Amino acid sequence: MENKYQLVKIKWEDAVANANWFNYSEVQGWAANSRCEVEEVGYLIFQNKDYAILASAIAKKTPLAEEKIGQLHLIPNSVIISLDKIL
Repeated sequence: MENKYQLVKIKWEDAVANANWFNYSEVQGWAANSRCEVEEVGYLIFQNKDYAILASAIAKKTPLAEEKIGQLHLIPNSVIISLDKIL
């Protein structure tokens, strides 16, 4: 059975938080060393001008159940670095 969703590898920049206290002079240094790029593989369910939706799991339709899509991840396009087709 062929999959109707494209398998992709996406790279995106995640938000980073730190609960420590900093002197003002330390903030820029912390920010420069705290960037977090994430790489993820999943099925591209939908993409528009604002965001992409990936799923990690797809349960195919059977005679007893409808197709189910799970483990969704909505990623704003503004943080996407790259999105490449795998298959």
